[in-house]
Amino acid sequence: MNKRQRILDGLLLAAPLDGELSDNEDEADAEPELVPMTYEDITSVGYERCFACENITAVSLRQNEYYLNMMRLYTENSSSICKPAIYRLIKQYFDSEIMPELEESCDWTLDCIREHFTTHTMYPTDEILTQIHISAGLRKHLMNNLAKREVPREGTMARANTPMKFDINNIKVLMQLNKELRVLRNMKSGIPAMVGFDPNLNY
Repeated sequence: MNKRQRILDGLLLAAPLDGELSDNEDEADAEPELVPMTYEDITSVGYERCFACENITAVSLRQNEYYLNMMRLYTENSSSICKPAIYRLIKQYFDSEIMPELEESCDWTLDCIREHFTTHTMYPTDEILTQIHISAGLRKHLMNNLAKREVPREGTMARANTPMKFDINNIKVLMQLNKELRVLRNMKSGIPAMVGFDPNLNY
């Protein structure tokens, strides 16, 4: 076998199998296909087995003071303590007061507790508090972008009484956010009529 034939044979052995490479460069660089998400995809949960979902109902809240006290750790602190701290309080209470009294061993994990209150429940008070939190956060960041003052370039003298320039659009947005926050904070009286309101927790 001559040298040329050996080189050709080597190229054939190293060649990709049919279908491994596309002859069409457009196909290789094409964006992945997008398919619609179903309702189940959007509303799916990570923890289908949840202690609160399986045991804490409107009836059990009236009959079991431990369940009621545990849930009140959430509802009574939701506007004054950050959510991760509340989840830890609930986990500690569950482990110390509820789990020892259960007939079967059950571990309500911190991740499952978090998901329960963020995904499994639909308290209207949570919805209002979330909107307040978002609007207040936007306002906080907007406050630093309402006015600008001219800064002298290096090597030049600062002018006396340098005027400020106001961002009218940001000021308008700020006024809208303030109005929205006032409306949200005045919605307490209407919450009991909203879907998801729990009279046992007044939340």
